[in-house]
Amino acid sequence: MKTFEVHRDDESRRWRIPEDRKPLSRKEYAEIFLRQDGRCPCCGQRLEVKGAREVEVWDEHVRPLWAGGTNELCNRELWCKPCTKPKTAAEATARAKSNAVRDKHIGAVKPKSRPIPGSRASAWKRKMDGTLVKREI
Repeated sequence: MKTFEVHRDDESRRWRIPEDRKPLSRKEYAEIFLRQDGRCPCCGQRLEVKGAREVEVWDEHVRPLWAGGTNELCNRELWCKPCTKPKTAAEATARAKSNAVRDKHIGAVKPKSRPIPGSRASAWKRKMDGTLVKREI
């Protein structure tokens, strides 16, 4: 099942569906590796075999797809696994926040409880003398 996340594009100010993540071909992987001089852009670690242990390499989007990024090579980087985890966690937090704001904005989420009587969200208004009157809409 395919889910769609709709977000706001900063440049055109229109809602659009992000494109799907595409795997790198061997040629694209080599091009990015050479562009970065074989190092992780975050920590500077070499992204090749280290002694008897191979360094795990992940490809990352500089600007995430959910935030309007693309699958172009200029938006992709190779990161080592220890640097990827905190970046992914931070992006997950930001994505959840933006989805919650979007859902609230478009009316997809209902308020969890009734508003406090006399508050702005309430249908009732509390006057200075303490009486409640129905708000005029």
